[in-house]
Amino acid sequence: MEFPYTKVFFSTNLLPKIDTFLRTPLSTVLMLKNISLFSLIGVVWLTGIVISMIRLLSNQYHLKRSFKFCPVKTDIDQDIFLKVASEYKLPKRLKIIETSAVSIPMIFGFVSPTIVFPISNFTSEEQYFVLRHELEHYHNRDIWVKTLIELICAIYWWNPFVYALRKRSDCILEINVDFSISKTWEETKRLRYLQFLLNTYKKSRLSTQKIIHGTLGVIDSNNQPEIVQRFELLFPRERPRYSNIRIFIASIMSAVILIFSFSCVIQPQYSLPSDREPDLVALTPDTAYLVKMPDGQYDVYLHNAGYLTTIKGLEEPYKNLPIKEREERK
Repeated sequence: MEFPYTKVFFSTNLLPKIDTFLRTPLSTVLMLKNISLFSLIGVVWLTGIVISMIRLLSNQYHLKRSFKFCPVKTDIDQDIFLKVASEYKLPKRLKIIETSAVSIPMIFGFVSPTIVFPISNFTSEEQYFVLRHELEHYHNRDIWVKTLIELICAIYWWNPFVYALRKRSDCILEINVDFSISKTWEETKRLRYLQFLLNTYKKSRLSTQKIIHGTLGVIDSNNQPEIVQRFELLFPRERPRYSNIRIFIASIMSAVILIFSFSCVIQPQYSLPSDREPDLVALTPDTAYLVKMPDGQYDVYLHNAGYLTTIKGLEEPYKNLPIKEREERK
């Protein structure tokens, strides 16, 4: 995208060489005579996408299959369940199971969600925390967001920044849920909720179970800064005065970088090979002329070579050429 204030800088050396290098056919030694490095990169990228998509679909299939025969959790406190049901519109096909295959509570499923409890003794309040937390994920469509990010990671599998995006997005989703479910709680209840998160974190650190992609758990045992950040945001301390100045300076710098990225464009500039230059003819009144045809079109003629082409309208580079009648040309 170019704006009226965009300045175009032409590179006559570096960019044309890079483009030529990428589009030059590879050596015959590699049995890739007619394939350029640019095409090979595209093939590798596409292959990586296919492998990543197969892995993503395979994970979803094995996830659904591994939880299919898990027993239903029968010791859910009915008063707690009714309380949660009064606070949320429960999905029609909500399933609550328990299994030793996980170390933290989690949820998966787009239309028919399944809340998974690890095999452990949960108090009534802890059951309430889990149900509120996971159902908040479901109603926020967080599983759809997480799946979209997984697709982005599959497409741009070679870019390390997308994995950083996935990690940060998981943290943001968890923080958003924490705020949503605890905004009306008193401080003591929020403290008990954070204590539950801390206990869950400690148990998950001692477990050998890995994080299952495609699910949303209450905590990420591989991300210690996340739990610290969630604690700090639920109990915010007074910020230093200079923090607002830092935010302002960072915002100004980001805006300047964004504007600069649109104001300057670097493009390659090519020059024709020397062996092609004699074949070129500049269309000027001294080298060419037009002949108007009965249908309103124009034939283009070169003084030294005759007929060149037919055009429909007088546009560049033809509009400055002299126009002759057919009889005059004869």
